[in-house]
Amino acid sequence: MKLKAAIILLTILSTAQGSVNCIAKKDSQTIWDVSKTIPEQKKVLLSRFEEFSFYLKRISRFEYELEIYDKFTPARNYASATIWNKSTLNWSLWRRDILLSISCSSQGGKR
Repeated sequence: MKLKAAIILLTILSTAQGSVNCIAKKDSQTIWDVSKTIPEQKKVLLSRFEEFSFYLKRISRFEYELEIYDKFTPARNYASATIWNKSTLNWSLWRRDILLSISCSSQGGKR
């Protein structure tokens, strides 16, 4: 019982500190796997891939917003979610030439 309580506490603390893990896939192949600790109200660059730049902003304790900038369109895409425990923030792009997806979760609930 104490072990279970400790695991739950570590999960909550990890998420409360803004520690998230994001995985990007192109055509079902992992292109990057990034872990970051993000302070509240801050936006950080996760990675760049081809014409895309990926940013993650921590809106509040558990609220996050993923911003994807496509310089060739030019356009921005957004996805937002509450990331806590085993929940995830997901985004995907389907075009004729590419299938791109991003999945972010708290490190306490890392897949």
